Amino acid sequence: MARCVLFAGIAGAMAWLSSSVGAQPVLVTAPTTVGPADSTILGVPLATAQITVQGATLTMSGRHTVASLTLERSLAGQAAVLTHPGAASFDYSGGAGTDVVIGLWLTVTGNVSIQGASGVLPACGVDLSGRGHGPEVGPGAGTSSGGTAAGGAHGGGGGRSSVGALGGQSYGSFLEPSSFGSGGGRDTDCCGYRTPGSGGGAFRLIVQGSLTVDGFIAADGTGASVGESGGGAGGSIWITAGQFVGSGRISARGGDGWTSAGGGGGGGRVAVGYASSAYAGTWDVAGGAGAQSGGAGTVFTRQSSVAVGLLVIDNGSTPAGATTEFTGTVAIPASLRVGAGAIVGPRIGEAGLRLQVQGDATVEAGGHVSASFRGFAAESGDAPGQNSGGTAAGGGHGGAGGNSSVGALGGGTYGSVQFPATMGSGGGRDTDCCGGRTPGRGGGAVWLDVGGALTIQGEISAHGEAALVAESGGGAGGSVYVSAQSITGAGVIAADGGAGAPAAGGGGGGGGGGRVAVYAQVFSFTGVARAVGGDGFVRGGAGTVYVRPTAAGLATLTVDNAGVAGATTEFSGDVSLPASLVVGPGGIVGPPVGVAGLHLQFAGDVTVQVGGAIAADARGFAPESGPAPGTSSGGTAAGGGHGGAGGNSSVEAPGGGTYGSVVAPVTLGSGGGRDTDCCGYRTPGRGGGAIRLTVVGTVTISGRASVEGGDAPAGESGGGAGGSLWITCGALAGAGVISADGGDGAPVTLGGGGGGGRIAVQFGSSAFAGVMTSVGGAGFVKGGAGTVYTRQTGQPLGTLTIGNGGVFGATTEFSGSVTAAADHGRRRARSSARPWATRRWRSISAPGGVIILRPGGHQGPRRFGYAGQADPA
Repeated sequence: MARCVLFAGIAGAMAWLSSSVGAQPVLVTAPTTVGPADSTILGVPLATAQITVQGATLTMSGRHTVASLTLERSLAGQAAVLTHPGAASFDYSGGAGTDVVIGLWLTVTGNVSIQGASGVLPACGVDLSGRGHGPEVGPGAGTSSGGTAAGGAHGGGGGRSSVGALGGQSYGSFLEPSSFGSGGGRDTDCCGYRTPGSGGGAFRLIVQGSLTVDGFIAADGTGASVGESGGGAGGSIWITAGQFVGSGRISARGGDGWTSAGGGGGGGRVAVGYASSAYAGTWDVAGGAGAQSGGAGTVFTRQSSVAVGLLVIDNGSTPAGATTEFTGTVAIPASLRVGAGAIVGPRIGEAGLRLQVQGDATVEAGGHVSASFRGFAAESGDAPGQNSGGTAAGGGHGGAGGNSSVGALGGGTYGSVQFPATMGSGGGRDTDCCGGRTPGRGGGAVWLDVGGALTIQGEISAHGEAALVAESGGGAGGSVYVSAQSITGAGVIAADGGAGAPAAGGGGGGGGGGRVAVYAQVFSFTGVARAVGGDGFVRGGAGTVYVRPTAAGLATLTVDNAGVAGATTEFSGDVSLPASLVVGPGGIVGPPVGVAGLHLQFAGDVTVQVGGAIAADARGFAPESGPAPGTSSGGTAAGGGHGGAGGNSSVEAPGGGTYGSVVAPVTLGSGGGRDTDCCGYRTPGRGGGAIRLTVVGTVTISGRASVEGGDAPAGESGGGAGGSLWITCGALAGAGVISADGGDGAPVTLGGGGGGGRIAVQFGSSAFAGVMTSVGGAGFVKGGAGTVYTRQTGQPLGTLTIGNGGVFGATTEFSGSVTAAADHGRRRARSSARPWATRRWRSISAPGGVIILRPGGHQGPRRFGYAGQADPA
């Protein structure tokens, strides 16, 4: 071991002696300039010059090599400074553009020493502040609006101005930074031009020996000097050194915007590679202050013998402001630390950002990885909110958008539960007499793949934006995907919808929640994971939160709306997930309106908590449609039919008849009839939808599972019939409600009630203590009772229950030969509430079944064959 150290020391000494051969000392005591094409300094070849700058300024540009460099104070205490001219660049390819050096590229074959402060004596340093792009110049220059201006950008985005002028967008490399910072925007109001800040310069430093920074290396943006202009962005510092030591300062900070009106400049970029380091100084790449602070810049450090470096994005004491933007898929050969005030995310409107972190990642308290408000613009996306009558609805994504106060429809749902990557849709715009009003933008999409451990004390989010004024709709939440070996912390992972803008007595709809998916071998996160809908006249529907601790097997899908019911979290077709489902308070899971059924299949358990629902209420056939819609007559209308017939109206418009399966129901309920009298069309009730639920484990209903028909809201129209609910599970538990009731006619003294729907439940075991009901809706004639069929797996006998809540109404009709499960034993059944008629007997075969006729369950003139018991209770 000692021999290895000795040989290493000898090798280092030999390299130093080799670099020192022919070296010539050069003392700079007065302002001196070395241009990009110069090869000497004060008559000495640069390649052999041992330069000492003593109390003076040395200005260099282009690419040069020197033997050594020392920056020290003069005997009079004057600091030494190395700099380059403003916006200096040189094309060594003679105009071909293939070898362009930005700022200063300096290679030192020996050592570099930068003297620090001592008492009142100033520090020496490399000062490139304000030496980048000038005001209003650069790829990330700030813009102006309304007499104010925004900050320039580089590593971090530029801050907005007080009246919404947009800051510049991030650009440049965090691994090999070499670009200038951009200038701030200019205030151009009535008082004349005001001076924005300039961007920081660019410095590439290669030190083959040791680099000692006790002073500073700075490429800061400058602040706006007057007016309401924006600050300039920090520049670039890229260092490679053998040994890196010192206790100084390295900074590429953004400049401040003017007072509270101009936006702050974004932080710049710093990258340092070294063979060994004992550097104990500070780093500063924070954005400048302003109406909105500039975004944090980047600091990347890596030891040459280690494959994984460290990327730090930290806004220091500067409040969170603009975003440190990345685009596309970004491989980070490092661990990542997102500090306080930093926001890391995609550009606005870009289709997602994927950060692939090779090492560990930490999002500290006050830090954000966020795509909030960066999704689809207002009125755009896959499911934007609609507008109607001067109000507008919320955008949809994971949950549907909430409707507005005058019935503008919220956007529907789309995107993946397990691998979310889609942006949230924008809210609808209020376009009433007062002009267009600002809706909310949807949340963007961010993926964070971490090779090691992820600690979340801050926030990873993709929130939708709230509508700003009038009665516009909120934007939907976006997508958050997180994967790591382990996830810990007590922070927040969220994709909430934005709020709709309120108005007296009404308002816009809330944006739907987004989608969150989290994967980890070990998941011990104790914080909050959510995707709730935004507030509004109707709250947006809950989004989806899918968490899979991969070492434990099954995932958990949570649909929770923080206790406030709103729009539905819609699914369609066959949905099969290796997960359990938890529907929390305010969450509603169901199919889109009018879609022919939904089959939800879960490999784990399904739990519907108190206040939660799996529901397709009023999501079946539209009014006046379906196999058995209600009819109209004399300005009144009857109820739709399904499991039970629809009730007649007051002037004998007939209700719809019955159809569908008792034991395997999948049909939608029919809509009610429409009142078409002199006062115009009146709205009937829509039929209930259809849900099939297949669960390997336990289904616990403490809230509600329902497919009820819709009530007729106005006129003398009929109610919609109940739909279909078919549950197959390992076990059934809870004390909630399972319902397929028909909707009420309007008013109940004139329009007919909708018939009850169909429920079938097959279970391995049951401890369910709640209510199963499929009664007809109220009306001039109550809708007929629907059917409730239950059967324990492996048992020959099931139970068919037909009851109407104690009130006679329309008939629960059967025709032909109906088989419910077993033998053909025949017995005449009676309801204690009403005697049977004695004509038109037909046989019903109920092999293996128990037929229970509840009070008010009028089956009409039918004969039931069964092989169980009759329960006329």
